[in-house]
Amino acid sequence: MPPLCLQALAENAIHHGIEPDPLGGWIRIELHTDNHGTRVEVSNSLPAQPATGSRAAGTRMGIAGNRLRLGNLLGPEARLDAWRDGQRHIARIQLPPQATTR
Repeated sequence: MPPLCLQALAENAIHHGIEPDPLGGWIRIELHTDNHGTRVEVSNSLPAQPATGSRAAGTRMGIAGNRLRLGNLLGPEARLDAWRDGQRHIARIQLPPQATTR
C-alpha cells in the first residue's frame, strides 16, 4: 500500500465525519485478506446536520490523489472507491494479490 494512503483516509474520516458533529461519532478501519487480494475499508459516521463552509463536501482531492498513487504503484487492479451509505461514509481500497507480498 502506498505510504500514508491509509492515514489520509482516516484523517479524512475524522475531518469530515467526526469533528463537525457535536455528538462526536465513530470510525472503523477493517482489513480483509483472501485469494482475491487485500481489502482495506475505512468507514465513519456522518454528522446529523450537514456541514457548512469549508467542511461541506470537501474537494475529493485526497481520494483522487490516493487513487492516482495506487494506480501508479500497483497497476489498474488496485482500486479506491468511496461512497455514502445512509448515515455513513465508506472508503474501500482493493489491492491485488501480488501487492500483498511486496
